[in-house]
Amino acid sequence: MTEDTELIAELQLTRAAQFESEKEKYWSIPAHPDYCCVCFNLDPIVIHHLSFIVGAERIRSRSELDPVVMNMWEVDSSVKDVLEAAADGCSSCLLLQASVAAFGGSAVLEDAQDYSISVRCQVERAMRVGLYREEKTLSEYMLFVEEGQTSPWNTIASLIEASAGPGLGGYPALGGAARVVAVDPASGTCIDTIKKWLSSCQLEHPWCSPHKDFDGRRICRTAYTPKRLLFLGKQNEDIRLVHRDALAMTNPEYAALSYCWGQVKKLTTTTQNLSQLQDSVSFLELIKTCQDTATLVRRLGIGYLWVDSLCIVQDDLEDWRQEAANMASVYAGASICIAASAGDHGDSGLFKRRETTKAIFVRDIAGKESTIFGRPWKWHARFDWGEPGILGYFSQKRRTETLPVVGEPLPLLGRGWAFQERLLSPRILHFTANELVWECLGHMSCECGTLDHHVTSPTLRDRRSVAGIPPDVEVRFNKLERAKRVVQRRGASPGSELAVENLFRYGPAIMNDYAVHRVMLAPGVELKMLTEDEDEAWRWRSLCEEYSRRSLSYSTDRLPAMAGLAATWADVLQERPAYLAGLWQHSLLRDLLWKYDDALPVDRRGSEYLAPTWSWANSQRSVQFLRITQHMPQYHASVLNAHCEKFVDNPYGQVFGGSLTLVGPCFTGYVYVLPGFVTQVDVLSPRSHRGETASRIRLAILIADCIPECQSLAQGHAEILILHVATDVNDDRTGLGWDRALALQLVNEDTNEYRRIGIAEDLKLKDDW
Repeated sequence: MTEDTELIAELQLTRAAQFESEKEKYWSIPAHPDYCCVCFNLDPIVIHHLSFIVGAERIRSRSELDPVVMNMWEVDSSVKDVLEAAADGCSSCLLLQASVAAFGGSAVLEDAQDYSISVRCQVERAMRVGLYREEKTLSEYMLFVEEGQTSPWNTIASLIEASAGPGLGGYPALGGAARVVAVDPASGTCIDTIKKWLSSCQLEHPWCSPHKDFDGRRICRTAYTPKRLLFLGKQNEDIRLVHRDALAMTNPEYAALSYCWGQVKKLTTTTQNLSQLQDSVSFLELIKTCQDTATLVRRLGIGYLWVDSLCIVQDDLEDWRQEAANMASVYAGASICIAASAGDHGDSGLFKRRETTKAIFVRDIAGKESTIFGRPWKWHARFDWGEPGILGYFSQKRRTETLPVVGEPLPLLGRGWAFQERLLSPRILHFTANELVWECLGHMSCECGTLDHHVTSPTLRDRRSVAGIPPDVEVRFNKLERAKRVVQRRGASPGSELAVENLFRYGPAIMNDYAVHRVMLAPGVELKMLTEDEDEAWRWRSLCEEYSRRSLSYSTDRLPAMAGLAATWADVLQERPAYLAGLWQHSLLRDLLWKYDDALPVDRRGSEYLAPTWSWANSQRSVQFLRITQHMPQYHASVLNAHCEKFVDNPYGQVFGGSLTLVGPCFTGYVYVLPGFVTQVDVLSPRSHRGETASRIRLAILIADCIPECQSLAQGHAEILILHVATDVNDDRTGLGWDRALALQLVNEDTNEYRRIGIAEDLKLKDDW
């Protein structure tokens, strides 16, 4: 036992915990005195045999896999029956009794008749156990052994589930090998784990390091030294702020910090204290998260740290703009980014103690010793874009209907600045409430082991895209060890029928993982991947959609908070088209076709100017770009001129003006707000507005940017302009499809200047353009 585990029971097994029979004869097992009709020896062979006797009321199959030993079985019983069977000498029930005492408490044992227990088991998997009272969940936990350990039960092993939870998709459906999580994240055990992850990445992932080129394109980053860094020294008294011109070496190794500022206001760099901080930085005046990070980075052997509140002069607007423009280089150049993902303010800190893992010491009838571990069962966060940390910033409708909250909160992942910090950092170490999570451009891992055998997620795919790394980089570098383990864990051999079946069973998650795809298919089979986001323009729009769901303390940061990402994306595009307040010149017509997806009838633009109305960045609301059908769209409009007024020192940051000149087919109409609708209004013809016909003539459906604004237009009988931009063809023979148009309001008749008020669809009038 260690300080990270708590011994809750020592069991001396009095008879075999698992009935030993010939596995190939599981269809007809003879009667045996060691059968337990309460827990069925926690053996799938026995469970399957007795399921024909006790029926489906107590035994349920959880999958359709064959043979039986691969199936997942769920066995229900009462806690009272488990205690009685344990008293009669059933070794398996004795184990369950010990676990009930640990996770249910004495109250469950005393009123055992009021509680039920459900055991979900499968060969070579960790076991999931639930305690219930009147169908209400009291506790759910898992029993496991660490990889390499033996267990008297073949249904209590190390392999664990890694499903993301209901509503969030199922990948990776199977996780890695379970591990005991250290209680203290500052312990030597955790530091060794971090060093192992870092060293493994540096040795095995050439694309995660600087100075790498691939097919003539930049991979990841080039070496960079920020304008200022915190020198950590050997002890806290040595910390000071240093300018890069004063460094003794070029391109020193440094770490970067990503965290939520919150309302905590402590030491920051200003024009008044800049000189003082260059002499010495008081460790005690630093926020707790910065203190912990400095301690951690020093123990990792890294001598410098970049923290925005200290390395940027906060009251110097020129310095702030310059450094904001360099944000991409700062995070991309860091050896590691420390992310305080579970903290919602600067004093949250990193080193939060975790739960102690329960341990049951077992000695079987042959004298062989083993330890069964137990910890609460949870849906494991997959560290994808749809994490619990950002759900609070979604609309109520979206949050409750499509993205239910699961797992632990991760506030940092819901912040706008942190979005680009995560995308730009080659290596990230997340500190959560329960464990450490490692994320680089080649691998994901966590202390508990769940993410070790991950299947590529959209987050990793997007991070690689931003870094200029081809999606099949593991195949090209022949780094297929992870993919081989994933396939083996799924019980399939490369090129087998089961492998191909699984390829389609797990859908886009597997299909978009080039390395797993390559291993699963037989040699010589053509490697064809889903290319939903093959187009770089669509990948950018997807990133904008994700970013728009994050929150910002200052609305004026809407564009600056992704300036580093935009600057990096310009390198990915290579031809470096003009950047126009979140949109790109070369794909501008399509980039204009966006709508708000939060179903809010209010306007969040406020009084401060953020961007032109034709840019999605002009309001603090989440957006969605209109998807293209499988056919090529037809464009009816063209761009004559597009321009944004920008600050010279940061062409990808804040704008203070912009104009767009379009030419295309259009018609005029009037707004009619439908009673009871939140975002949809009709565009009526001038004739029906003047009362020339008894019935309303609808020309289009308007998806309004702001309903109150449209209500004012309707009341004022204001005329609007519908400009036909594109048709997303769904029938090549007829050219018919979904019409996409901009709804515009005239704001200056002398200059013919309009502002956007929404997107129009379902256009009816086409002969009178």
